[in-house]
Amino acid sequence: MMTIPHYPDKTGHPGLFGPEDFLTYHYRGDHTFPDRYIIIYDPGLLKRIQSLPGMKRLGRIIPGADLFTCGKTGIAAMKGVGAPHAAAALEELIALGGGRFLSIGTAGGLQSRGVFVCEKALRDEGTSYHYLPAARFSLPDADLTAELAAALAKADIGYQRAPSWTTDAPYRETRPEVDMYRREGIATVEMESAALFAVAAFRNVRIAAAFVVSDLLDREWEPAFHHADTKASLDTLFQAALDLLNG
Repeated sequence: MMTIPHYPDKTGHPGLFGPEDFLTYHYRGDHTFPDRYIIIYDPGLLKRIQSLPGMKRLGRIIPGADLFTCGKTGIAAMKGVGAPHAAAALEELIALGGGRFLSIGTAGGLQSRGVFVCEKALRDEGTSYHYLPAARFSLPDADLTAELAAALAKADIGYQRAPSWTTDAPYRETRPEVDMYRREGIATVEMESAALFAVAAFRNVRIAAAFVVSDLLDREWEPAFHHADTKASLDTLFQAALDLLNG
């Protein structure tokens, strides 16, 4: 069976160039950058938080995200979705000095609606295998994950801790897969976490992730992306993450 990557022991070799090289080529400014970031994906969330006190726009410093600061925390508003996009942006944020990251977004629900703190991510994408040897899951930072869970509890946000399924192909999520992963206790499906965790482990930085379920994958697909309660949950999740990193 052919595996990814095709070259054996790839993870033991350095890249030909790195994010620092790209930023030297791409960025000519003189900003001072924060050492902690919230990564967000939802354009509606970005629009709603633009009026937060102390919110300042840094601009498109890296190609994949618009950067802002709010207090001590950077906010990276992704301009796309998926593991390769998120991994490249995270690499560049690390090269700018970032060392602590919270990924806050939406996910499909395999079990129920609600807020979920990610315990581990099933590597059903390709990017993570270029950073870490093959394994079924990639892991977030355990301490930061516990801190995020505690911040949600402090903010009186009901949540569950559970594994997530990361896939590159949202339109190829099949019924047998959903049923199998549900039986295993996997609660959500999204497109970035396995890769983000792998990059963070490879670069020796800390990351954790939490999601609001925006659509259910049950007998039928049940979208709720634009429901008021989905937006409100995402807003409160973001605020709890911001309070944690600014604390």
